[in-house]
Amino acid sequence: MLLLPFDFNLTANTPATAALKTAGCKTFEDVCLYVAKLPYQRNMDKANSLCVVNEQCGTCSTKHVLLKTIAEEHHSNDIHLVIGIFLMTRINTPKITPVLNSFNLRYIPEAHCYLTYEGKIYDFTFHNTNLDFDQDLLEEHIVNAADVAREKINLHQQYIRKWSRCEEIPYALEEIWQIRELCISALSK
Repeated sequence: MLLLPFDFNLTANTPATAALKTAGCKTFEDVCLYVAKLPYQRNMDKANSLCVVNEQCGTCSTKHVLLKTIAEEHHSNDIHLVIGIFLMTRINTPKITPVLNSFNLRYIPEAHCYLTYEGKIYDFTFHNTNLDFDQDLLEEHIVNAADVAREKINLHQQYIRKWSRCEEIPYALEEIWQIRELCISALSK
């Protein structure tokens, strides 16, 4: 049991709530646990907030968009969907160490989606493993569920451009993005 400070019963008569009730969820906390237990994997139809349920997997973005959708359906508007930019390092994300080593990087900026409630981070991307990124968090942006895909890429690439200039990183944006993709692939192994 998580004992979330913002738990509620699933009562909305909406497609997303119905799908999660069918999956056995009775409360928002059940939905959070259900989502966290699903494998970390990119979705085929990420424009559909139910892709996590339909495909039985998800990323930080698709999982938290679904959670925010359920929160909104239950008028829990004090639960926020956030895109945070943090430094992904060998310490907070050990699985990416080989990638960072092969490109001689100490870290790489990453955009990550999660929920916040009363200023506290709630991350349901993984089940028994949480990214310990809050110490390396550089900026946060509250976003609407419908805008996540576009906003996440824009905010992330803006930050990478600024970072690569300031740190004099010897890679172009496209190369950094490919390195980042290798890091993301390492997370799903």
